[in-house]
Amino acid sequence: MGFFSKLKEGLTKTRDNIVSGIDSVFSGFSSIDDDFYDELEETLIMGDIGVVATEEILDDLKNKVKENKIKNPADCKQLLIDSIKEKMNLDVEVAKLRLLKADYQSNQFKLEDQILKQYPEEIRQAQERAKGYQADMALLEAHPLPKDGFVGMAIKGKRIADKEAAGKMLLEACRLSPHDMELGEYRGMKMTVDYDSYRQEVKLVLRGEMSHTVTMGTDVYGNLTRIENALANMPQKLEKAEERIAELERQTEQAKAELGKPFAQEKALEAKAARLAELNAALNIDEKRKEPMEKRPMKDVLKAYQERADAQSQGEKGGTNEWNR
Repeated sequence: MGFFSKLKEGLTKTRDNIVSGIDSVFSGFSSIDDDFYDELEETLIMGDIGVVATEEILDDLKNKVKENKIKNPADCKQLLIDSIKEKMNLDVEVAKLRLLKADYQSNQFKLEDQILKQYPEEIRQAQERAKGYQADMALLEAHPLPKDGFVGMAIKGKRIADKEAAGKMLLEACRLSPHDMELGEYRGMKMTVDYDSYRQEVKLVLRGEMSHTVTMGTDVYGNLTRIENALANMPQKLEKAEERIAELERQTEQAKAELGKPFAQEKALEAKAARLAELNAALNIDEKRKEPMEKRPMKDVLKAYQERADAQSQGEKGGTNEWNR
């Protein structure tokens, strides 16, 4: 389940719990008084609406009750539910759009990095590979295979013209030579031997501009055939490198086309954010509150809440504070 699906599911459960609690409050009071509002406040906070949002919603409800001269709790029930639903829905929708915009902005930065750094470097590397394969293919053309017989191989400084003898000596040299030691030369390419301890395999590496690795076996003629197959595969490697260059150039042009495009849902975000701001402004009707509660230090929020609780427990003194204005 995705993030927004979970968020929506959580929102639905929260809303159902809140509505159930509200039903209980409205059925338990016959008049609108401080006890009624206190019970509503507890229900909303327990329903995960939050202290600040609960205060704003109740301030809005009190204002509407006063404006419409509502006396019966049942008459203001729908006003409360509508206010909660609209604010919760807008909060989620705006949060979702802002996350989408953040992802869009992150992708824009990524596109810029790809255009300026990643793709040019990958193109350069692919071009170097292509250039290396072309050079090695030219080297092989300068040392062609004869129509009949064996082209010859140099091993440990000795030139061997016989195919079987070269195969045997190569196999023995690979077995005895230390890692990464130069063995000789074949068709203009240097030969070195290496050992893959993980796979427990002996590797013969032919080096021109590029490296061409052959896994050695135990068959004399089979090893020579593997060497020729590896060298014969060079045109395919060159083709893949050229295809990679073309693909990277295509991706570069696509990135350039996407870079700078506006966020597709910008208008929807602006409209919903503006509506949410209007709703928040309407809920926050106390002009005397100079600083939004959510921007205050948590210790001040808790202190204000405690002051309100103390004032409510001493209602006969008529005390007021910023939480019940």
